[in-house]
Amino acid sequence: MASEITSPGGKMKFFRQHGGAVSCYLLLVLWIFLLLAAMYRFMSREPSLQLVGVRQGEQQQDELGANAERVRRFCNEHFADGAEGRVGGDFSLLGATVVFRHGLRGPLVHLRNASALHCAQPPTPPPWANMSKAPGFTQMLGAFHSFPLAPTECSGLGQLTPRGAAQLERLGAALRVAYAERLALNDASRGAPVALLATRYRRTLQSAVALLHGLLAPLALPRLVQPFQEAPSVFFCFADCACAAAERLRRTIEAEAAAALRSHPAVTRLAAAAAPFDGVATPKAVLDALLVTSCHGSANAAAGPLAAYLEWEARRLAARFKPLALLRAHPLLRHLGAQLLRFVAAPTPRLVLYAGHDRTLQYVAAALGLNTPDAALPPFAARLVIELYRKGMGADFFFRLLLNGRDVTSSLSFCRSGLVVYEGVWGAKGQRVGVAASLCPLESIVRFLHDDYFAPFNATNAKDACSMHF
Repeated sequence: MASEITSPGGKMKFFRQHGGAVSCYLLLVLWIFLLLAAMYRFMSREPSLQLVGVRQGEQQQDELGANAERVRRFCNEHFADGAEGRVGGDFSLLGATVVFRHGLRGPLVHLRNASALHCAQPPTPPPWANMSKAPGFTQMLGAFHSFPLAPTECSGLGQLTPRGAAQLERLGAALRVAYAERLALNDASRGAPVALLATRYRRTLQSAVALLHGLLAPLALPRLVQPFQEAPSVFFCFADCACAAAERLRRTIEAEAAAALRSHPAVTRLAAAAAPFDGVATPKAVLDALLVTSCHGSANAAAGPLAAYLEWEARRLAARFKPLALLRAHPLLRHLGAQLLRFVAAPTPRLVLYAGHDRTLQYVAAALGLNTPDAALPPFAARLVIELYRKGMGADFFFRLLLNGRDVTSSLSFCRSGLVVYEGVWGAKGQRVGVAASLCPLESIVRFLHDDYFAPFNATNAKDACSMHF
């Protein structure tokens, strides 16, 4: 048989006998090749996870430049002109609630070279550093009276940095433009118009004081701001913090994230190579440390790819994260809903501030169905705002939701049937009086929180939902 195949006549005889099998074999090889090409193309849609740290020169600079915008978003150094308060026509603003994350802080772990942070600390403390000595400030600070009001260094573990304080002062200035006149924030004739709740962390308290300094006349703060209230947790859960189902869901999500990470060894290697600290180098811990250094002027090429991976992971786990967010955010959302109703009934406060953390915003945004990078991984000094409007002088009330200055009301599933769109109008001199805005009837969020919130759990209240097993 072998001699027949090797001879010219044998070859012809072989192909006459086996040509069909050879053709099938070639077609199979071609099909496998096309399948592998399609799989490669699909997998390439995931974030780039190459080890940028091992590349040199111009190629590494290109990678850093490609991810610079992602890192800048986390740093949140520039506050664009937001759409807060800019609804005109027949709508009058009655009040607003602002849930915000603290500003840039120091690392949560000891860095190998923390002194390398470009602190850019001003030569003198900020003007609000010694405000606690002024009359009335101790009473306004309440349980926070012993806290220092301004940061003094960059390297303190988890502490607000001078850049972080400057961020919040700029945010306060932006909110002053939006609300000082519309909500008469300098008028205390009917009581202090501003209220503030903060978690018991130095960085949130200092962020709140910096924001208030940009928002109001500093010496008038004790007259314009009600005594600070302390929130018992980053979830602002007050007396409803215990939830066994939430803890079970959290552990399940963490286990799934760990399993996904094991299938991406390039991410693990990148995190280990880029970690500026000793110890367990998870992508989240390394990214946090790199953002602290990058946002203070020491850019690192690994920050962008790690941020891309975590954003991809957040999108992949969104369906699993939503039930956890509903359970964790319920106390704060109920508090926010009650505050909207108080705006209707009482003249003060007219602006309520919640000084919180990234997880505070993550859970509230996810519970409301917001699926954007700013919602999944909130940058420093991020803000979520709910405004309440009255139409004319009647009894029609509408609310509006904004995330980092952008109107996202139309993203709320429980608002779509009753959404009112205000197109904006132009003044007599050609100036824009109001921006295009979406407004949702107040009863929509009341019904959502009271009747429909726990429907995904087939439950009607928090106690039943928190007792479920997943």
